[in-house]
Amino acid sequence: MIEQGAPRPSSRSVNPHALVWYAAYGSNLHVPRLTCYLAGGTPPGSRRTYLGARDPSPPRATASVWLPGRLRFAGDSPVWGGGVAVLETGDRAGSPTPVDRAGSAATVSRSGEVAAQAPGDRAGSAATVSRSGEVAAQAYLLTHQQVCDIVAQETRREAGAVSVLEAPLGGAGWYDALVTGELDGHPLVALAATDPPPPNAPGATYLTMLMDGLRAAHGWSPEECADYVGRWPGAESWTRESLVRLAERTAPTVRGT
Repeated sequence: MIEQGAPRPSSRSVNPHALVWYAAYGSNLHVPRLTCYLAGGTPPGSRRTYLGARDPSPPRATASVWLPGRLRFAGDSPVWGGGVAVLETGDRAGSPTPVDRAGSAATVSRSGEVAAQAPGDRAGSAATVSRSGEVAAQAYLLTHQQVCDIVAQETRREAGAVSVLEAPLGGAGWYDALVTGELDGHPLVALAATDPPPPNAPGATYLTMLMDGLRAAHGWSPEECADYVGRWPGAESWTRESLVRLAERTAPTVRGT
């Protein structure tokens, strides 16, 4: 659920090796791009080289999830030269929803009970792509220290300056809040914004990475990726046809450090 101010354990009491899910809904849906935050490197089309995390180990597991809230492409990123995906926290709360790529998906209610999804609401179907008030994401199972290092790089802070199991995140950047939940017995966090900047069109390289990640994580077709991306504020300048063409591309290779 969304928790912007609830107290959490002190970082001094958090085991750095405790497992935490980091949920990505923007360019970090693309696994090679996320790897830059862990092992270091320069994403193609990016103006920034990342140092990586103190522990560069890859994720222990991944899961396709839905996050409560709304998305917008916003701001003018100095890294990408256009708008980037920002999760608006709003006032909606709820647990993340695991999505089975094979189609036998289930939703997790706030009470923790598992309810079968409606027929046709499989991962990748039009019904799934049009889910209102939810944002498609990819969750990565990492250590608490790794997630803290990712968030520190995302918010341009020093390594060790952030504990994702403390609240509030705060700061002067776009990402000043955390959407939190639980998945498979481990905490889940995602960066969010309480007061996001105005919508702005994202660039082609950024969108290619995002939609490449959507195809891999949720099993969507290029047309389904285009329909999903095109419904969020900031993407209006992209036609459906141009988004489909971008989604048909394979994202460029990440350059290592």
